[in-house]
Amino acid sequence: MKLWLAQRFGLVGKTSSAVPGHASSNAMSVEPLEHIVRNRVRRFLRHTWLVTILGTIILGAGVAAAIYFTAAPTVMRIAAGPADSANTKFVQVLTQKFADDRDKIKPQLVATGGPKQSAQMIAAGDADLAILPSTIGNSPDWPVVAILRQNVMALIVPAPATTITAKKEASTPAKKATSASEKKEKAPKGGNSAKAGKSGKTAKAAKSDAADAADADDDKSSEDTGGTAATGDKLNKAQQLAGRRVGIVTGNVATTDLLNVVLHHYGVPLDKVQV
Repeated sequence: MKLWLAQRFGLVGKTSSAVPGHASSNAMSVEPLEHIVRNRVRRFLRHTWLVTILGTIILGAGVAAAIYFTAAPTVMRIAAGPADSANTKFVQVLTQKFADDRDKIKPQLVATGGPKQSAQMIAAGDADLAILPSTIGNSPDWPVVAILRQNVMALIVPAPATTITAKKEASTPAKKATSASEKKEKAPKGGNSAKAGKSGKTAKAAKSDAADAADADDDKSSEDTGGTAATGDKLNKAQQLAGRRVGIVTGNVATTDLLNVVLHHYGVPLDKVQV
């Protein structure tokens, strides 16, 4: 206060002295002005009712502000996307649950276009939480509040063509053997009963032999297929994805980044796989 008064009246004194025809008596000293201010404060404090009203108002305003800030719900902004996805639906259900329980925490959905935009919003401070997959940016270094779900990634391998060919080749001889045995059974018509019974037994034996041969062919084809898968013609290990083509089914959480994580985990060079 003294500094302000000195600057103010010092400038006034200089200005008035610079103007001709004005006396320097207009410049006031600091001490008398300070004395005047103290006297006015003392007079104000003598009015106890006015001081009481003013103090009550200030105290009430402080209590109201404290109640407001302590009772007000804590808004927690959660970035999730894209729209109508499982992540946004989870935040909506969570918001309704907190509202029904009348909790002090109030989740607020911050809709984004996808996980990358959600990561940008939480990095910029526009969101307090974000629902992100583990393949986005620096998410392993961020504090994890909760794991919502763990998705299973399935690598579907087409059936080898050798299995279908082997089944067709096995079924063709069985049909031929069956038709031949039926012809032999119908051939004897005028002979004695012993020959007819013998021919019937021969036909049954030929039919059973043909069925056994067909079963043996099926077993052999299945064994051949298993041997082929074991030798590497069929994929049975993630390391065998090198030099292959991998298709990603759209419309779900499967992405190229997720495939790259799997390939990196199993030591498969990313440039060796065509997506």
